Amino acid sequence: MKIARLGALVVALMATLTFSGAVCAQHGHDGDIVLGYDSLATPSAIILEGEAANTISLYEADFPQSGPGAFETPDPGFTTENAPDPGDQDYLFVPGHHLYLRAVNAGTHIQGGSGLGFVNFHNGSNGYSISASGRMQVLKGSGSIDVNNTNGSLAFSSPLFVATADVDGDIHSHVDFLLNSDFHAQTGAYGILFQFMTRDAGNNDVASSNPFWIVFNNGLDQNSFENAVSSFGSFQAVPEPGSGLLCAIALGALAFRRRRK
Repeated sequence: MKIARLGALVVALMATLTFSGAVCAQHGHDGDIVLGYDSLATPSAIILEGEAANTISLYEADFPQSGPGAFETPDPGFTTENAPDPGDQDYLFVPGHHLYLRAVNAGTHIQGGSGLGFVNFHNGSNGYSISASGRMQVLKGSGSIDVNNTNGSLAFSSPLFVATADVDGDIHSHVDFLLNSDFHAQTGAYGILFQFMTRDAGNNDVASSNPFWIVFNNGLDQNSFENAVSSFGSFQAVPEPGSGLLCAIALGALAFRRRRK
């Protein structure tokens, strides 16, 4: 009887969260980031597979510590996907539309993120708070996002071109994420809040995604990195009135779904 009541409580809580637009952070994605338009006929937003309303998705990646590709990674990539079953959500774009990536200032987009910059750092130790530190680049062909974290400023003005949707509306592309300063960079987790946007063939803005974290591991052991990631995941999008309490209750009853990059 107690189990049945607990199950009913969880079901009711989930329904309440759905209607309130709860703002719990959504962790990770196993593999490339799957994305596409909410509607091919009248696109108004770019959606990410697995995200929920008013959440901030979080994806994980690692910087190799040695060899030719040290301190550089092409992961995660970005891809579209046809729905495996009829009636499921397709993740596709309008053919000929262009996908762009831009960095977002976490200090203006994350509740409790005052003072955070474009690259956000955590050393993996308990009690350490996220700070603006380090320097990263994002490269694609001749284009780049150059994020200077000495003062948390962003050293570029245009979004980075990623790819153009083919005749089937598909995209599969990677960019290069680089940690500058090489061996002088601090060991820790480096997170950037990104956002996708699209333009049509006439270079007109079409849609954008919700901001999402990509957090990169630079030399931390697994436990320390997971500790750092949990700090990034503790941040919330600015909630609708009254939804913060519901989120706190939900975190006590429901486990995060973590899909390790």
